[in-house]
Amino acid sequence: MAKPKPDVRCSVDTCGYWGTGDVCNAQAIHVQHNRPAGSTGKMEVGTIDQGVRASTSEETCCRTFKPR
Repeated sequence: MAKPKPDVRCSVDTCGYWGTGDVCNAQAIHVQHNRPAGSTGKMEVGTIDQGVRASTSEETCCRTFKPR
């Protein structure tokens, strides 16, 4: 029996894997913490500073990101 796909949510709508209801449609996901040294606070996977439109994976915490 096939394993069910995890329900992964992402708010980066510029990513090619972004789906209806903020669901990530990638087959696998590589997440890497990329907050600048010395910064504080938590960041959700795939999120970026408000108002910024991601165009590269470096602008998110998701190495799986691909532009739409």
